[in-house]
Amino acid sequence: MERLNDPSASSFLIGAFLNDPQLTTSGKYPINISKNENWDDFYERWMIVLYAVIKNLAEQEVSVIDCITVSKFLEPFPTQKAVLDDVNVFEKIDTLKEASKAETINLYYNIVKKYSILRYYRDKGYNISKFYDENGDEITEREKLTHFTIDDIVNHYEGLNIDARKKFISSISEKEMWGGEGWDNVLDALEETPMVGATLTSPMVNSVFRGWVKGHLILLGSASGKGKTTNAIASLCNVCCTKLWNNETGKYEVNPYREGKGAYIHTEQDTEKEIQPRFIATISKIPYHKILDGNYTKEEKARLSDAGKIMLESGIKLINLPDFTINKLDYVIKDVATNDCVQYVVFDYLWNNFSAGAELKAQSGTPIREDMVMLQLADCCKKNAEKNHVGVMTMVQLNGNEKVNEVIDEACLYGSKQMKTKLDCGYILLPPRKKEKNQAEEVLIPYYNSKHSQKNGFNMGLKIDDINTIFHVFKGRYSKYGTNVKIWGCLDYATGEFIDYFATDLENKFINIEPIVSVLK
Repeated sequence: MERLNDPSASSFLIGAFLNDPQLTTSGKYPINISKNENWDDFYERWMIVLYAVIKNLAEQEVSVIDCITVSKFLEPFPTQKAVLDDVNVFEKIDTLKEASKAETINLYYNIVKKYSILRYYRDKGYNISKFYDENGDEITEREKLTHFTIDDIVNHYEGLNIDARKKFISSISEKEMWGGEGWDNVLDALEETPMVGATLTSPMVNSVFRGWVKGHLILLGSASGKGKTTNAIASLCNVCCTKLWNNETGKYEVNPYREGKGAYIHTEQDTEKEIQPRFIATISKIPYHKILDGNYTKEEKARLSDAGKIMLESGIKLINLPDFTINKLDYVIKDVATNDCVQYVVFDYLWNNFSAGAELKAQSGTPIREDMVMLQLADCCKKNAEKNHVGVMTMVQLNGNEKVNEVIDEACLYGSKQMKTKLDCGYILLPPRKKEKNQAEEVLIPYYNSKHSQKNGFNMGLKIDDINTIFHVFKGRYSKYGTNVKIWGCLDYATGEFIDYFATDLENKFINIEPIVSVLK
């Protein structure tokens, strides 16, 4: 089939790139030149070769391009040079530059892209006559196309697909219903199975969050090296592992809180020798540093070996994604949920790496603020939780406000406090601050000890050094305890175990939070 295109617009676009080579590397004007698709932007071989030369020279920071520069660059590439020689391109370069200006690139670029998109949809079997009738008068049809934008064209065909899904596919993510319809059935279902998710490491946090619910996004904030990864791995083990070591019985016990497979997506550290041992430490209750030191007894080695077998049978997938982008993250979560039947995902962690920012810049054509990058990453996690019906947990570092702010909340999150809008549950892990320690020693611990002194083998009494962690809950979408709840306890940084002691409000007054664990069977 004859190609649908505008030869003059393509030539002018090449001329614009010749006048300002850096436009080829700015990310604002991406060009498809895969050489084997009918919808590539440049339809003639000489245009593909010349564009590639311009882009290569731009990457070498060449700012002025003429026929001599192009010829010199192609000396080591005789095949490509012959393509330009065959159509006398070297004689046309100055003419192309004179006929076009870099300032008019938007006009030519949009025209070229419109024809590429129309060829794409035509070749996929769609009727494109709404925008361009190939059987009509060429001048009339070109004029008609000027009234449509690229978004108009894409939205038209996406709209057709949405209409088809509504008509013929029942299992769509967007559900429409009349309020009150089938409500009695919902009541019966909630009575039988309340909305409580899988069990997290802290029964009190579990109570505030209603557990780790599929479709929900949990965010944990903390300073670097203060327990984000340790706590998240322990939570994933809690919901995924078939067995866990029990120090009281001295053996591996069946984990009653297991719900199914999990995935741990990380952006730093070696998967096999640094991330994997953290999981093994949690499963075996043998400290992480002891594993890395190789300083374990024969009995402990057997226990560690068994932990590896348990991890394998539990179905926990470890994925290294250092140069993540929003599209990559979206694909990976969807892939493990769909193809590996994963039910819980941890992404460690949200940060504005170069790749994510560059991707958004290329899409928008302008640099994206860091807070917007962070917000888009959080949005990606939340949408995937809902679309794929998985529980997602992610982490983020803090911005330093935790050192001066009285209230520890979303204002302390690195990058963007607006991430809170995407969360179902959010909390920040910190060691007790000076004022909190004083309050604990003077009021909280004495009262706690008076209530627990002779219960459950509690003989020595709780001391201030036993409390090394406070979870500051700043969002619990379905919590009956409100926000800004503080849960005091002890986190074992080597194995991820957490012991709840008590909960308070912002003024460090006791709150009665009933610790809960949930077994979803």
